[in-house]
Amino acid sequence: MSKKWVVIDFETASGLDLKKVGSYVYSEHPTTEITALAWRDNAGDAGALDPARLAPEGILLAHVLDPATIFVAHNAPFERAVWRNLMVPRGWSDIPIERWHDTMAVALMKGLPAKLEILARAIKLDNHKDMAGSALAISLSKFNKKTNALDRTPETMEKVLDYCAQDVAVEVEALKYLGNFQGGERKVWELDQRINDYGIRIDDAYVRAAQKIVDQSVPQLVKEFNQITGFNPTQGEKIKGWLHLEGVPVTSLNKETVARLLGEDEDVEILDAPTLEIPDHCRRALKIRGLAAGAAVKKLPAMLACQGADGRARGLLQYHGAGPGRWAGRILQPHNFPRAGVDVGDNQTARPDELVAAIIGGDSNFLRMVYGEPLEAIAAGLRHALVADDDKTFLIGDFAQIEARIVLALAGQYDAVETFVTGDPYCAMAEKIFHHPVTKKEHPEKRQTGKNTILGCGFGMGHVTFRSRYAHKETVEFAKSCIEAYRKDFAPKVPELWYGIERASMRAVWEGGAHHYNGILYQVEGPWLTCRIPSGRKLWYFEPRQERRAMPWDEKDVRPSWSHMTFKAGQWIRRDAYGGLLTENVVQAMARDLLVSNMFLCEREGLPIVLTVHDEVVVESIQSRMSEFEDIMKSRPQWAVDYRIPVAVECMESGRYRK
Repeated sequence: MSKKWVVIDFETASGLDLKKVGSYVYSEHPTTEITALAWRDNAGDAGALDPARLAPEGILLAHVLDPATIFVAHNAPFERAVWRNLMVPRGWSDIPIERWHDTMAVALMKGLPAKLEILARAIKLDNHKDMAGSALAISLSKFNKKTNALDRTPETMEKVLDYCAQDVAVEVEALKYLGNFQGGERKVWELDQRINDYGIRIDDAYVRAAQKIVDQSVPQLVKEFNQITGFNPTQGEKIKGWLHLEGVPVTSLNKETVARLLGEDEDVEILDAPTLEIPDHCRRALKIRGLAAGAAVKKLPAMLACQGADGRARGLLQYHGAGPGRWAGRILQPHNFPRAGVDVGDNQTARPDELVAAIIGGDSNFLRMVYGEPLEAIAAGLRHALVADDDKTFLIGDFAQIEARIVLALAGQYDAVETFVTGDPYCAMAEKIFHHPVTKKEHPEKRQTGKNTILGCGFGMGHVTFRSRYAHKETVEFAKSCIEAYRKDFAPKVPELWYGIERASMRAVWEGGAHHYNGILYQVEGPWLTCRIPSGRKLWYFEPRQERRAMPWDEKDVRPSWSHMTFKAGQWIRRDAYGGLLTENVVQAMARDLLVSNMFLCEREGLPIVLTVHDEVVVESIQSRMSEFEDIMKSRPQWAVDYRIPVAVECMESGRYRK
């Protein structure tokens, strides 16, 4: 980053809810106004400007006109949008992406909390966010209930200026603590900003037709729920009491527990509910509750709220928001769309174009007649609301079994890797479990067990979790046999990988210095333990600490280990590190870097990216360039070639986003 920088922070007020609409729509809205602007530069100059003093002049103007000055903000996309849409109309020059720096993005990259107030506490800054001032700044958007007026008294505005200046003080200190992006990550963040700026079009007519069906369906469901239980779907504690009286004792109604109760737990991560025989009326009540508060009800309004004047939704991605560098979804959350497809019998799913046509009709009774429960059909078709421009098409590419391929290749288990290239790895795995030949056509259930084992067991999963997640109707012995078949017969080198990575990381924490395992380097750098992966990027573990931990299989077997601080489920917590988890971090990071490499190739070849979801890239093309796109997605950087990672990609072309 340039030696010349200026940290900048805006406070704003608006008739819109920023969290619901996002920075782009928010900053473009006519009710949105700047209530304060504060800044401080590397030379120590500073300013705090109220709305009457925002004309382009002074030191801040000199910074804007100097191409060597970098503008720094915490959550820079917001400041970028406000600058472009509220400052530029006042006569200021726009500031290109290349001249912005985001301390929040660097914090996320280095394994720290995103929110400024939590970050300041986590890294023990001298300055802290003024939460009372924050509440006052937010209150400027709210009309006084007695006077029906906005508070703009000089005293209030002066306090908001002071609050804004204090935010800048925190951000300056955070900037000095965090430093810059590592290596090529600066370019990845800039790519993220370009994707978010470009946006993706929302089919407004489709969303409104779907909302009409939701509006027709929800009251009927609520009425049915009340007839079954005597309560409304929102009365959680009363519903749990009712379920208990009906012979279904549950302590939680979260989606993971309910998914287990209903036997719909294939993709959930936490399964804490017992296996119970649930009466049909209780099952129906739980189903209705999930539908009435599900994605079909929540995401449709979100789609309309974040839609700009040109019909495109922007700001849907968060750089480094999930996993070791992967993107997370924002606003309408495209990363957690429900599973695509509606079952129409005979192991067939509805054709997307037919489902779209039925939803556009806006008739819940017709949808029920053809596809069953209307809200389930709406949920399954949510992703189809994202469409290419009329003269363009989407090219969609998704890595196939990428994590399973990487972990095997990284371990040097090339015989198992070869099954992905020349055969059916799931059948090969199933044969190790069941000790006889398995084919997809003749043994679909056994092949599914093989698939669950390969996709689930690469990071140290034990038999208890395997049984809970994939085989809760089977015996403990069966779950143990699956784990043993993977670890001893199909991929015996993978456990060696877990232990090798764990040893290298632990030695770095306990002994200091640099410690390698198979091209993966751990060393302590300041308050972090870093892990340099084969792509050259580093993973960051904050405040590593020496620990001694009893082994899960024997509480008397206490061994050296280590832990680190992380932000998980809304909490800043200390987490134990172990081989399987560290391996998962490395593998997911390598998969992300494979994807990023190909995303840059797409951009270079004139294929603008509109979305990335997990291991998938969506580009918007003027004309069909599928063959070229497929070649790009199959490309491998040299480090992936060196590790003999085979890449397979599932590609499709569509005018609507689909799986």
